[in-house]
Amino acid sequence: NSAPESFEWDGLDEAGDAREDGVYSYRLSAVDRAGNRFSTSLSNIIIDTEETPIALTIDRRYLSPNGNGVNEFVGVTIDVPVRRNIESWEMIVRNASGASVFRLGGGIAGPPESYEFRGRASDGSRLADGVYSMELTVRYRIGRVERAESPAFVVDTTPPRAFVQIETDLFAPTGDGIRDTMILYHEAEQADHWTGRVIDESGDLVHEVRWSRLPSARYEWDGRTISGRLAADGRYTYELEGVDPAGNRFVTAPVSFGLTTEDVDLILTAEFDAFSPNANGTRDTITLFPQVRADQAVSSYRLEIRDESLESVRSFQGNGSVPERIVWDGIDREGRRIPDGRYSAAMNVVFETGVEASAETGTFVADTRSPEIQVTVDHRIFSPDGLDGRQLIRFRQTGSEETAWNGQIIDAAGAPVRTFEWSGRPQAFDWDGRDDVGNRVPDGMYRYTVASSDEAGNSVEYTLDDIRVDTRPARLFLTVDAPGLAPTGNGLFDDIGFSLISSLTEGVTSWELRIEALDSGRVVRRFTGSSLTREQEIRWNGRNTAGSIAADGAYRAVFSAVYTKGNRPRVQSTTFDLVANPPRVVVRLDPIPFAPDGSTDRDELEIHLDVDSPVSIDQWSFEILDRNRRFFNEFFGQGMPADVIRWDGRAIDGESVLSAEEYPYVLSVRDVYGNETVVEGSIPIDILVIVDGDRLKVQIPSITFLPNSSALVVDANDPRGRQNSIVLDRLVEIFARYPQYRITVEGHAVNPSGTEREEVEFLGPLSLQRAQSVRQALVDRGMAAGRIGTVGRGGREPLVPHDDLDERWKNRRVEFILER
Repeated sequence: NSAPESFEWDGLDEAGDAREDGVYSYRLSAVDRAGNRFSTSLSNIIIDTEETPIALTIDRRYLSPNGNGVNEFVGVTIDVPVRRNIESWEMIVRNASGASVFRLGGGIAGPPESYEFRGRASDGSRLADGVYSMELTVRYRIGRVERAESPAFVVDTTPPRAFVQIETDLFAPTGDGIRDTMILYHEAEQADHWTGRVIDESGDLVHEVRWSRLPSARYEWDGRTISGRLAADGRYTYELEGVDPAGNRFVTAPVSFGLTTEDVDLILTAEFDAFSPNANGTRDTITLFPQVRADQAVSSYRLEIRDESLESVRSFQGNGSVPERIVWDGIDREGRRIPDGRYSAAMNVVFETGVEASAETGTFVADTRSPEIQVTVDHRIFSPDGLDGRQLIRFRQTGSEETAWNGQIIDAAGAPVRTFEWSGRPQAFDWDGRDDVGNRVPDGMYRYTVASSDEAGNSVEYTLDDIRVDTRPARLFLTVDAPGLAPTGNGLFDDIGFSLISSLTEGVTSWELRIEALDSGRVVRRFTGSSLTREQEIRWNGRNTAGSIAADGAYRAVFSAVYTKGNRPRVQSTTFDLVANPPRVVVRLDPIPFAPDGSTDRDELEIHLDVDSPVSIDQWSFEILDRNRRFFNEFFGQGMPADVIRWDGRAIDGESVLSAEEYPYVLSVRDVYGNETVVEGSIPIDILVIVDGDRLKVQIPSITFLPNSSALVVDANDPRGRQNSIVLDRLVEIFARYPQYRITVEGHAVNPSGTEREEVEFLGPLSLQRAQSVRQALVDRGMAAGRIGTVGRGGREPLVPHDDLDERWKNRRVEFILER
């Protein structure tokens, strides 16, 4: 195959979908026909796309598309901040079972910024009552798909129902304990609120009471009007009106009843059931309304304010007509403010005829103590993004028992976004960052207020400020600057660098970079801090917490952070290697000895290279040397070497190996981090029988003699002697294969002077004598003396020039000529 071509990656996977943001790497590998392998990689390819979050918000949770003009539609705000490269969009309304009931869509122009959904299906028919939601899908040309879902909303066209009954159609609120109240019984469905109204014969509103969600099952009206006075005798009607969250309205049929006080001469009523004489401007006084019904002139009157033990604490008296109202400010006759408690008023009237009349109010309460409330939270910043941050804030509340408590989450502009109601004691609750409709509120500062007013008009408001919603994404990226490290001190890959990239640097309480072994997850080193910059670098020298070099193996780095808003993002690096030890290498040669003479099946040497390395091999070489460690041949490559190298015994220039020689080799294997292993050994060469025309020849330069002597070195304690014995023994074995051949032993020498005189006087005789010594050694090993002749050639037949100081050792040799 040809070399790989350049290409561009658009961030899409094989299926054509856009990949998620993160760190990627590219790896290229190849294997040639000889089995040589090579690989390389490019790390730290970061995909960090432009954020394209979309959102659907609605302006109400309930709609009632019944044509009455109330809550006829849901206003939808469609937030698509990135509108370029839009391919298509679609908005679907689904019912509670997930079925589509309405679709709206379009192309590159994108969706409108707002839309009014009027509760109609795609065919124009009105939707059935039930729960629905909207789903928006925006597809971009780059393959990215964004989705958003609205809060659930309710289609409700059915008004709530209720029924009212009365116990009797006439009551007499005279304070005598007999039919003093009109008892009303309610049966109703749950609604947003219910309102009970008492209306006189003229159609004017006399009394009104309001309930949240459900009316009281039993309600008593004591005959007092909105102003606190007793209503006039006459006929009245009562109706109960309910309005549900969708705006559907229902009013019960009016029930009629009568109010009469004609049998009494004096009636006394109190304006309130409770007041708060604390001079705060709210219900500081209570008004008492006396009504004289007798048709007689009043001589005098006296009104007593009594405590629970009926002891008088204040009195009002006078002569003549009784005033329409008497106002009491809660001060006793000594000028002191009365203590909180239950009180009542009693009045006595003396008519000019001497007849007396008396009346009493019901009990009313003096209460100057405000409701009590305490609110605590564990934190004031959270990130309700549906991901890894704090998704809610828990408000813990302790307070006094009151008729109603009202809580509000208020934005920075002062607008309430979420409301809460409790009766009795305020309860703990969780805020999930959504408004009353269910939309997520925007990021920003908020405050929480909770308030209550009791029946006496005492009120309290508690405010908790500095509540922060922060859904800014806290994304982390982690890159490494090398595929690994080799902390060996060779200056190549002694450490590795990590780039810690943070999209959000504000609000970090702590961060950690830990190095962990890939196989076990064991953490070998930690780096920590309490603040982050946009990008910072940490270098690791491969040492663990104890200061020792960590074990060889695959590792990864894990970068995490903790934010005050609760986010705990975590990202891990690509895998990297720590290799402090060089490759493990074993060399095995086959056959041994090696005989590349064409006469046997041992002509080719298999060099088996067993290389074990946890990381890729950068390069290797297998160098073969001669006896003087001069270069003879070499095999080399990049990547992992082939399992077997085959050698024919020739040098790089074609020269063949010599018989009975040992050729040193040096194997060097270096991994991609510079760790290198060098293995040395030798390749023993067998006796080579070479075809030379019509004869056979054996050349051996390794038979050694004593200096300037024909005596063979035979001492078994001398390596040369041991080598001579091995060679001579092997010659006997080889020659046994050629019994029909006569053998001539030729001695050859080096003529360093190059003179004829040295040839005649010294080298010729010495080479002959050495040939004779070899002949005798063969005879001593059992060969027939008659097969072997000898010749002394001196230096007359050199293989290389005698003045080649590096190579002329080859001229000092013994040759064996085999002829039939």
